[in-house]
Amino acid sequence: MDEVNKMLDKTDREEITEIVKEVIETDVTPQFVSLKKEMSEMKKETSELMDARFAQHTKETSELMDARFAQHTREMSEMMDTKLVQQKEEIMQEVSVLMDSKFMPMFNLLAEGQQAIIDRLIPEPRIEKIERDVDILKITVKQLSEDVREIKQKQK
Repeated sequence: MDEVNKMLDKTDREEITEIVKEVIETDVTPQFVSLKKEMSEMKKETSELMDARFAQHTKETSELMDARFAQHTREMSEMMDTKLVQQKEEIMQEVSVLMDSKFMPMFNLLAEGQQAIIDRLIPEPRIEKIERDVDILKITVKQLSEDVREIKQKQK
């Protein structure tokens, strides 16, 4: 470069500088501005496209997660229902065993006690006969009481 500078005089260098400036201003600068504008537009389009893809991906992911969560919730609910039914059946079986082992002997004892009481009770036809006899005795006692009173009055 030093050799070129030596061959050119100051005027030549100034002219070359002016030509280069002119070429830059007329050809390069507008192209640069145009390229810069295109790059800015491409950047904006790329950003919008990425935002749209991100939004779409987010939506799809959200829908997928919602579907999986709903499926998981249904499965858990079905499992819980099955477990509750099993537990209910087990509890009912245990209650039945408990009742048979604890209460049945007590009920049997109560039944034996009731049978003993029933066996000692007077039969109903016999009670009716006794009631008739008592009625007759009342009437007889009343009649005798009246007779005794009359006899006592006559003796006075």
